[in-house]
Amino acid sequence: MKEFKEDKILLAYWTSLSNALKTVASATYGYSGSRFSPLFKKSVALSITAFCHSTLKEIIEYLKSLGYEIIYGDTNSIFYIIPIVYLKKLTYKREKIKRTIEIFLELEKQVNKNIMVLDFVQKRINSGKSIAPERFFYYVLDLDYKNIGYKICLVNEFNSNKDKIDLLYYLKSSKDLCESFFSCKKGEAEKIIISLYKEITEKSEQIRIDNNLNINFI
Repeated sequence: MKEFKEDKILLAYWTSLSNALKTVASATYGYSGSRFSPLFKKSVALSITAFCHSTLKEIIEYLKSLGYEIIYGDTNSIFYIIPIVYLKKLTYKREKIKRTIEIFLELEKQVNKNIMVLDFVQKRINSGKSIAPERFFYYVLDLDYKNIGYKICLVNEFNSNKDKIDLLYYLKSSKDLCESFFSCKKGEAEKIIISLYKEITEKSEQIRIDNNLNINFI
C-alpha cells in the first residue's frame, strides 16, 4: 500500500480491495476465526475486525440520524426497527406502484384483445373467407389462454350481429355453461353448440306457438 501513496487512483483501488477482503474475512471469523483455523492470522486479525467495527459504527450512527431504533449490532449485522412514519411512506409508495402496475396490466389486456381480433380478421381475409362472427368463437377456442371469462368477453364483444353464438350466449348465460365451451376441445365444443342451439331453437319455436295460441284465445 505504501508504494502507491503518490498515486491516488491506485491507492484508492488497493484500499477498496483491501477493505473488501477484510469484510469477507471478518464475516467468517465468528465461525472459523479461532487461532486453530488456517484463516486466522494474529498479525492482521485486529486490522480486519477493526475496519468492520468502524464501518458498522458509522452505519449505526447514520441509521440513528434517520430515526431508526437499533435493536442489535455486531461485527457483521444490524437489526433495527423502521419508524412508523417511514413505514407509512413505504406503504404509500407500494400502493402507488401496485396501482401503476394494474393500469399497465389492464392496458396490456386491451392491446392483446385488439391484436387477437386483428389477427383473426387478417387470417380470414388472407384465406378469402367471409368474416363470420361464429368463426371468431372457434378461433378464440384455439387460443392458448387460460382466462375463460376473458375469452367469453372477446366473443361477446366481437359479435356485432345476432347469430347463433349470440343466442347461445344470451339465452344460455349460465357461467358454468359458458365455461364448459372454453374448457373442452374444439370438436367437443362444436357438438355442445349444435346441441344447445337445437334446444334454443326448439324452445323459441315453442314460445312462438304458445304466444300465438294465447293471442288467438284472447
